[in-house]
Amino acid sequence: MTSGKQAIENGLLWLSRVFSLTREELREQGITVFEAPDVPADQVVVNLMNGVVVEFAIEGEMPDEGFYARREELIRLAEARGLELNEQNRTLMAVPKHALQAQVAGDGDADQPGARRLDSG
Repeated sequence: MTSGKQAIENGLLWLSRVFSLTREELREQGITVFEAPDVPADQVVVNLMNGVVVEFAIEGEMPDEGFYARREELIRLAEARGLELNEQNRTLMAVPKHALQAQVAGDGDADQPGARRLDSG
């Protein structure tokens, strides 16, 4: 695990905040990490500094620096860790699954006549 300052210096702030992992630890989890400019074209990837979701259509659009991972791989890792990654304005945000379940269930609403709880588990 890296400190916040190290994560910023290494361009991995989002990764550190969401998963509390280093780049090496992310790779150990089976996630492919790309270092710019070696990011594949036509792949949906996430910038590990800020969580922004991007797809570089052609080789000439590649960034000069930064680290990226495939969005789908990160979503699977998040699910395995009890997190839900939601995309808003092209940025992935992490929410603990139990928080989403509580929100769907509606704290206390199931005790009302005619109300039903929507818990999935």
